[in-house]
Amino acid sequence: MELERKDLLAWQRLSMCRNLDEFRGLRLILAPELSRCFSPAVHEGQRRPYGAVIGRDDNPGGLGDLSDMANQEELNCAADGVNLVTYCAKGKPKRLLRLADPLNTQEACSALASRLDGVVVRVDAAGMIWVASSDFVTTIDDRNGWTRPSVERVAREIAELTPTADFNTLARLVRLTYSHFSPRRIGTTFLNLLTDEDNRAHQTAGESMVALGLNVRNIDDWPVIEHQLRHIDGATVVDRSGSLLRKGVMLEASQAALAVGTEGGARHNSACRHTYDRPDLLAFVVSADGPVTVFSDGIRSSALVLPDSKLPWNPSGGEMWTNEKHCPNCGVKLTVRKTVLYGLRTPEEGNCPICKAEAASVHGWQVEIGLIKDAISIERIREFRRGEVAHG
Repeated sequence: MELERKDLLAWQRLSMCRNLDEFRGLRLILAPELSRCFSPAVHEGQRRPYGAVIGRDDNPGGLGDLSDMANQEELNCAADGVNLVTYCAKGKPKRLLRLADPLNTQEACSALASRLDGVVVRVDAAGMIWVASSDFVTTIDDRNGWTRPSVERVAREIAELTPTADFNTLARLVRLTYSHFSPRRIGTTFLNLLTDEDNRAHQTAGESMVALGLNVRNIDDWPVIEHQLRHIDGATVVDRSGSLLRKGVMLEASQAALAVGTEGGARHNSACRHTYDRPDLLAFVVSADGPVTVFSDGIRSSALVLPDSKLPWNPSGGEMWTNEKHCPNCGVKLTVRKTVLYGLRTPEEGNCPICKAEAASVHGWQVEIGLIKDAISIERIREFRRGEVAHG
């Protein structure tokens, strides 16, 4: 069965910002729902919101009340994408699902998609489209589209990198930036402290926020936080407990940090350089266009964590193992993953992400290096940076 042209165009548009392999087997059901989101009904100049849930299995138990509607157009009009959605499953007619819990956040969409091993698509009155699965969320507006991992996955990866961080604060800050600020396209930077000290090195003092008593852990504070930060420049400092300490903080790069850079504008580059100078914090940068980037030690934090990996196929077999060690040069703690494919004897080296010296080697396939920023590693990075300045 072939897709209609409008459905095919919607499918191709999604492919520009997302790998469609995870939707294998759902194309004929998902593409028409995407098409409806890209071209929603309009009444008196206003877009009509819409939403659909596509499940691999017909198992909506516990999600809400399911009803049949003979008139498909009335069904589509009733699905607002928040409280009511069309429910689509292979081999079954579309039905209307009144949800027990509203889909008012990207996080809620991912959770529902996970329960059904499927995907949630919705468009709001402003034309903002969300495509959510258990692992990734794509946001598409009239200007661009971007895909990010689920907030649970982002929080898990950052926690693996920074065991000194308070996980509850970290998880809420990830959710605040990815699920609240990003969809609203509010450009800002949060500096999350990894120690108990509010060190102001390479920063201006900014304006104190302590009297407001705001905390990223408290979801009820989020609208107030948004109001405080929407119309100001500079970064906001968040301590380990989640309290907002200072806003409007300007970042001042050292001479060594000026050699560090990243894709993006001034906000991204200043935050990237600041984490090079300040190993005791993470920078969460929300672009005014929507995407979020987390920086640590002058690069994206995702580059410092070992990605999920499986042993590659090899006719002779192989093995993969992971262990922790300290860099023999700068002393930071590292995660080392070695992969050996039997029959291959190619030597491979892995370098420390901080000092770039060789940290491990293997004969056989590859060696991957990740960073663990515990309290000792943070101090070792500080010492290494001071040594760079002294010799540089």
